[in-house]
Amino acid sequence: MKKIFSFFSVITISITHFVHDIYTSFLAPLLPLLIEKFDISLKMASLLSIVRNIPSLLNPLFGLMADKVSLRYFIIIAPSISAITMSLLGSAPNYSILLLLLFITGIGSALFHVSAPVMIKQVSGEKRGLGMSFFRSIIKSSLTLYLPTYLTKSGSSLMSAGIALSIFQFSGATGTFLSGHFSDKIGRKNMLLLLSIMVPPLSFGFLLTSGIIKMLFLIALGLFIFGSTPVFLALVHDQKSSRPSFINGLYMAANFIVSSLSVLIIGTLGDTFGLKKTFLLAASLSILSIPFAMMVKNNKMEHADS
Repeated sequence: MKKIFSFFSVITISITHFVHDIYTSFLAPLLPLLIEKFDISLKMASLLSIVRNIPSLLNPLFGLMADKVSLRYFIIIAPSISAITMSLLGSAPNYSILLLLLFITGIGSALFHVSAPVMIKQVSGEKRGLGMSFFRSIIKSSLTLYLPTYLTKSGSSLMSAGIALSIFQFSGATGTFLSGHFSDKIGRKNMLLLLSIMVPPLSFGFLLTSGIIKMLFLIALGLFIFGSTPVFLALVHDQKSSRPSFINGLYMAANFIVSSLSVLIIGTLGDTFGLKKTFLLAASLSILSIPFAMMVKNNKMEHADS
């Protein structure tokens, strides 16, 4: 008997996630101001994101806890922790306190992201890609951290950079929703391959143009660059396991390691060569994701749907 896709339950959990990530997304638009206030380098700025994500290393442990305790407690407590600490960033007297606040934020975020996808899986029925696309549609890649900083260093005002970030994130939300839905239709592998092919040229288009054309490329890039998140999550939760929170925790921990290294490398290279040249290099390297996407195996659900 097929499980039913519970639209109301998925929307309720997704709205909770949306509110949670509104607060945790404050870091990117505040970054230019924090760099100026504390007189820090891009490398030191990257540590802010890394410290916020360090608790993700404990995700497998949090996952084991979530498999034994009701998931709803994690969903209730975690957003409160993140909201309070992120709201205090502007009041931080020094860089050390800033790191402490972000570390506490990371604990709340880790608790939330370990348990919420499992709840989404439970209420999504067979349409896991669609369910995950609702839930992960506000998540940003590590590159988003530097978007306002890159634009302000390129001559844009802080307000213009903030507007561009908002447009980018909204476009990303739309893209993740669509990619999760279509991965249920055409398969996870095919969706990942399409995303991998589209991201490099759109990245170059954004970096090498200006004005309204640059903004159009940014919108198009947002549609594709965040699309892999719900697809990977759906792949993780396509696996049958008696400990889904633990499996999800392992994925989140691995994702933290990769994203933190990316943020640190981008910050370090950005200090040396500038953000534009660093982003151009990153766009070039993103081409390497295509053969990896081709190596993804089709799961049983995809064969059944085809």
